Amino acid sequence: MIPKLTRGGAELQLSQLARHQATDGHTVAVWSMTASPEMRTDLETNDPPVELVVAASLTPLAIVRWYWRLRRRSRDVDVLHSWMYHAFVLSIAARRIRSGPAHVWGVRRTDPISVGLSRRTRFVVRTAAFLSRRVSVGLLCCSAAAMHRHTEFGFRGRRQAVAYNAVSTPLFGDDAVEPAERPRGPVVGVLSRWSEDKGIDVVIEAWSLAHPQLPADVELVLAGPGLDGANADLAVLIERHGVCDANVRLVGPTSSPARFHAGLDLLVSPSRTEGFPNVVAEAMAAGVPVVATDVGGTAEVLGRNDLRPTGLLVPSERADLLAAAIIELITDPARGRRLGEAGRNRIGAEFSIERTAASTEAFYRRLRRALGRNT
Repeated sequence: MIPKLTRGGAELQLSQLARHQATDGHTVAVWSMTASPEMRTDLETNDPPVELVVAASLTPLAIVRWYWRLRRRSRDVDVLHSWMYHAFVLSIAARRIRSGPAHVWGVRRTDPISVGLSRRTRFVVRTAAFLSRRVSVGLLCCSAAAMHRHTEFGFRGRRQAVAYNAVSTPLFGDDAVEPAERPRGPVVGVLSRWSEDKGIDVVIEAWSLAHPQLPADVELVLAGPGLDGANADLAVLIERHGVCDANVRLVGPTSSPARFHAGLDLLVSPSRTEGFPNVVAEAMAAGVPVVATDVGGTAEVLGRNDLRPTGLLVPSERADLLAAAIIELITDPARGRRLGEAGRNRIGAEFSIERTAASTEAFYRRLRRALGRNT
């Protein structure tokens, strides 16, 4: 269950997991109040298809009818897996406490409360924490950092575990996508969205420090929702840091992350908070070296304790250190290539959909046993 099914990191993970579970022989239904045509196609054209149950409209009556259908169906469900805070709160009453399905809540963020959340969402988060202490749920987290922070905040689960996101490495192989049109010099890329959480202001400041020390043909490309010329706040930020003429290109949303990564020499992730940074994992899968802030599960993806490093980590909010890391890898392309190759190998070995699905199913079974359900 998820409130809305559109193209986003958590939503794409849900779709990938549901499709794999259906192919693996499980009966899977996805309940969402809305769904984009693209996500509908992903689920309904799967072989076998995944059932998608969407509200007839967003009117109060249609949503109530959709919700009561879910409550009636809960008697035939073994596991109810809700994604995101709103779905967790909404799905609590949909299950039957004593005989209903095992209730799994997917923790998709590291920090329950962060600067980019609205007041309404903060209330939902606190409500979710309160409910998790009073009903038997399992917390399945996207990173160890997310599990630790939510436990500190007051979330509780009958069982808790980590299941990392899956990265479809074949989508990012050298022969799977056409190379993006390349400018004449190296390209530093940010693939994100306009949000305070994502630290776009930090990377702009870092670029103002790094650009004077880089070759004149190095370009910074910002891609994602809100990262385009129509964003007046972004334009002010660029002007304030004096990088209007510093090879900064705004391309806005991209329908092909694989194509975007194929055109990069370096990916930068300047976020203030992350759960599991999909964009970092996807860049690694493409063999692109990464500079990222050490937030949430980012270090777990890069492999902080591995003997072979796969990228550079810098503290959050430190534009000076982010700039230094960008300079370091752009001016030493051989090292960047080594990091990129190590990252590709790590993603292929550690973050497959088979591994994620197996971890998820094992958690379902452990939770059902703990609740006295048949496995």
